[in-house]
Amino acid sequence: MLYKNKDILNLPITELNKIRGKEISIIFQDALHALNPVMTIRKQIEEVFSIHCNSMHNKDYEEATIDILKAVDFNDPVRIMNAYPHELSGGMQQRVMIAMALAANPEIIIADEPTTSLDITAQLHIVKLLKKIQEKYKTSIIFVTHDINIVKSIANRIVIMYAGQVLEYGDAQEILNNPLHPYTRAMIEMHHLSNVPSRSSLPILSSYVPQNVFTETVKQCRFYTRCNYAQNRCNIEKPDLYHINKNHFVRCLFTGSK
Repeated sequence: MLYKNKDILNLPITELNKIRGKEISIIFQDALHALNPVMTIRKQIEEVFSIHCNSMHNKDYEEATIDILKAVDFNDPVRIMNAYPHELSGGMQQRVMIAMALAANPEIIIADEPTTSLDITAQLHIVKLLKKIQEKYKTSIIFVTHDINIVKSIANRIVIMYAGQVLEYGDAQEILNNPLHPYTRAMIEMHHLSNVPSRSSLPILSSYVPQNVFTETVKQCRFYTRCNYAQNRCNIEKPDLYHINKNHFVRCLFTGSK
């Protein structure tokens, strides 16, 4: 895993801790369980400053906490920072998580399905907020999701993964308008339910996933057992990541070989 030409998986823990939370931070999927229930919001955000912002002094923490809560659309930051997580709604908890991730001004934020447990109104607010943060702070955001509709609204580039492997990636509009891998096509079709005349027309993927599919020694396409277009060749040959054009790559023996 390369970051600034360093394999961060092989870094000593002291070096990794200089990156984790400061240069690369994360927004967890379930904010309520990610936040500490016995600490105020203020204490949890100030902890980020104390660990990662060495140039700051204790007297600066309160003002910085108020500023970062304002940055995630809280109109009453003083009340919020003195509250405990259970006193906030799900959308507010998630915005606190975003504030904590943003506090040290990281270069990369990993958003791990941050809208999954929220209602549609809160989802839209979080997506708009992340887009605003990206534009304002020039932070790169890796948004992990299964929701193609959210992908359409937020992504510049898309990476489709299955069993720990990249199946397709490239420019967002290129992939959404011209999906080449069967898994990508099935995911997009499943989100077009309003255009499907009957449930029998929905794409069906087998639930059978081999236990060894995650190992590098497998001599087949990892998606072979679930693919509606699989042929014998797919069971005995590993597909490479084919270069379709400068904005599009796909890992498939058939669509990729065109």
